[in-house]
Amino acid sequence: DSPGQVVLLDDNLNLTGAFNIPSSHPNGIATNGSIIWVGSFNDKTIRLYDFPEFLGSVVADSFAAIQGLSLVNGQLAVAYSPSNITIDFYNPFTFSYIRSITGSVSDEGLAYDGTFLWRLTDENVYGVDPDTGAVTATIPNPASKCVFNGTGLAWSGGTTLVAACSNGTWYRFSSLDGSVLASGNNGLAMYGLDYFDGSAVPEPSTWMLAGGALALVAHGGGKTEAVHFTCF
Repeated sequence: DSPGQVVLLDDNLNLTGAFNIPSSHPNGIATNGSIIWVGSFNDKTIRLYDFPEFLGSVVADSFAAIQGLSLVNGQLAVAYSPSNITIDFYNPFTFSYIRSITGSVSDEGLAYDGTFLWRLTDENVYGVDPDTGAVTATIPNPASKCVFNGTGLAWSGGTTLVAACSNGTWYRFSSLDGSVLASGNNGLAMYGLDYFDGSAVPEPSTWMLAGGALALVAHGGGKTEAVHFTCF
């Protein structure tokens, strides 16, 4: 399999930079604006990077078939394939297990907006209480026509979410009612997505857009993750 990549995107999800990672099937990506956590669907590993320096990795049987990552109040939320219907929370640096909430048979992406943990799951996107897992909001999923009902989800500020698909299609939509605000296709097979403020991006500065918001995507073996960080 070809190596995966973490890909930097601009606010319109256009490619601006990338670096290789040793996973051919990255799936799930999260960032605090400095460190990047990248999950993998096939090797039970979460890897940490610092644009693009490799910081380390952790391998655990509990990380089998990762499909979504999100930072939630200092904890790393991890969603899995249909073999596990929980969302588990870990310390993002020691990877010690903290707690779990109920997920679904296939959460394809996670995004935290400061209040709700959003789950990209089926024909809907669900906002859940990150403490209890209780569903508190349900909106239509604009990526429901894509394979797997979409493969990446990110919160991009305010009441705006972004969903990504494995064929490069993306949708920016309202978390209030699911209405589509913008859409496009960047040609990347995205399998994870996260958002950060471009003004806070560290070196290399050539990856920065002046005053702009950026995305990171990871991809590999024909797969891509999108966030405003994405991997494929």
